[in-house]
Amino acid sequence: MEELVGCLLIERRGELRDLPDISNTVNRQVVPEPANRVLAFFLPYFSPNTMSLVSENFIDIKPDRSLLDANFDGYKLSLEPFPIYSHSLEVPVRELQTSNIQYGFEHIKLFNDINYLTYDPYASDSGHRRFMTILQGFHLCSITFDIRTRKFSVCKNSTVIAAPFDEEEMQDRYPATVSFPDAGYAFVSNGFGHLAMYITGDRCNMTVWEECLSVQPLIIDSEVSSFIIIESRYMESKYDVLLRSVVPSKKSSNQGNFSNKLIWLTVISEDGKMKVTEIRNIICTGHIEMVTFEKLPESLIIVSTGDLSFCGNGVSTSDNADQEMKKEYDKEVETAELTRKRYAWSQTGTDVTAIFTCDETISKKNVSLSLSATSIHLSVNDTILVGGILGGLVDPTSSTYTIDDNKLELFLAKNEGSLTNWSKLVLGDNQGIYEIDPESLSNAAKMLERFTSESQVLDNCGACQNFNTEQMEDCDINADDICKIRWLNCALQKLNYESDITTHNILFSVCLDFGPRFLCIRMDVDGILWKFTEENRKIQHHATFNAFGYVQASKTQRKFSTCPADCSYAVIVEAKRHAFVYWQPSTITSDLRNRKTGRQVAGVAKQQLISLSKPSEFCDTSAVMENIVGVHADNEFLFILTTTDIFAVLLKDPSQL
Repeated sequence: MEELVGCLLIERRGELRDLPDISNTVNRQVVPEPANRVLAFFLPYFSPNTMSLVSENFIDIKPDRSLLDANFDGYKLSLEPFPIYSHSLEVPVRELQTSNIQYGFEHIKLFNDINYLTYDPYASDSGHRRFMTILQGFHLCSITFDIRTRKFSVCKNSTVIAAPFDEEEMQDRYPATVSFPDAGYAFVSNGFGHLAMYITGDRCNMTVWEECLSVQPLIIDSEVSSFIIIESRYMESKYDVLLRSVVPSKKSSNQGNFSNKLIWLTVISEDGKMKVTEIRNIICTGHIEMVTFEKLPESLIIVSTGDLSFCGNGVSTSDNADQEMKKEYDKEVETAELTRKRYAWSQTGTDVTAIFTCDETISKKNVSLSLSATSIHLSVNDTILVGGILGGLVDPTSSTYTIDDNKLELFLAKNEGSLTNWSKLVLGDNQGIYEIDPESLSNAAKMLERFTSESQVLDNCGACQNFNTEQMEDCDINADDICKIRWLNCALQKLNYESDITTHNILFSVCLDFGPRFLCIRMDVDGILWKFTEENRKIQHHATFNAFGYVQASKTQRKFSTCPADCSYAVIVEAKRHAFVYWQPSTITSDLRNRKTGRQVAGVAKQQLISLSKPSEFCDTSAVMENIVGVHADNEFLFILTTTDIFAVLLKDPSQL
């Protein structure tokens, strides 16, 4: 209990996070008396169940010190140019912006997260890199880059994505997306609520795609709702595809009017036909930063703010799935009935109020109340509402109750010698729900503000704050929302593990192999790349990009951030024309020393600028002004897609390595 109380102060203000052993400080009563009363006020919120859940499932993220460079001296600007190879597209990329009804932050974030350049790892090899994008007119476009000749081959696929005839008038729509679960199949979403699965054959030879499945998995209020594809996979003779949509919140939330909805479809081959066997739905009330399949068959990894909840309004084509869903729903209803609270209670500094609701109208003659300074026994029609030792001392002569139809309101006056806050109405009774008294909460907040307020109060001498707010950057401002990494077991619908990363900015996520996506977060000034594993730690420090968190904070026009599989560099791509490459330090064999400190420099890290240009009719080259809509980082090349062209920037010449 003391540990949670100590965490209360730590979570309220980031500057207190490094204080040693806050809980022991509370035990030794070093905290001033007003603060003790405030801490005691919050005790009813912490239950033993909450504490055991955190202690058993929380994963602490700690960087590997051997991968950190405490002597990093910064990046040195290199003006060495990069060879750039380009190819024009016959038809522009189908880039979409939000519609009039897609005005929420979640809509904007979803659109901005889309990478229109889809890398095909199954069709790529050592000599070729293959990609897919979707052009205007819903044409699939295959892009192949030959590593040896350094030339592009671009051709439209014969497959045209089906779209509604009135697609230009529809407001609920997203960009069309494509995903490859293996070497022979592809999932395609048209952005209007229709998902298709294709047999692609050998994608290296541009075979004709054949549709083998067509579904509309997201139905909201009897209408088809749109979505995008996040990722897909093939595992244990099943195809899994993960979809994402933004839906209106069904109840008011401090997170906003919209929530994110994740749909997990499982597809199998049965009697030569593809069939959806299971649909899982997850609602996230906050912002989604990353979603990916875990290596385990039934698990998801979600990085987000807000709350996560499973919902069962998806329609499954499997009768067994329907029966299991109904059984689960009946069990939840039964559990809810058993755990329904019988009363609600609140308190102020001088009294305690409890409200009981009965099934029938209450009359005074049916009420039996036995009250002493330390105990209570209250019943209606011989049905005991509450009984036992009170949570504190009361004055029986000043206590009473009132009746209003089927409600009974109990008023208990606290004894003048015992005006502390109660943790329970009756000790050992879990049938009541504690409600915060607004006046008490306001008073507690004012008292707590003395110790945790972010605003600095001037003293009598008029001393001002000891820092300049203009020196703060966006990355230095703590987010209001709590952001967590959560490992979900979707088969059992439970949370397996979680890790709080609220104080660390998320820089980017990237797919580097055939497993879960990698997550890069800012820790101090560095960008730490984390790999999700099946081991007990669940997450492993994979690579470090020195000072990358600090660097990215200054890039206000950033569109994408990513890195290659060998983690030799990290790149920030802006919305137009420019990209910034930050290399890992290269080893220096000669004796190079810092002139100021005299310390020997072991390596030098370079930063380089890429300015996209292409041949022009009137001059040798012209600047590229079209929007950048896609990017893929390779070990030697950086591929950048604009609405009209595809570029390959040679960063490292393989022949010279």
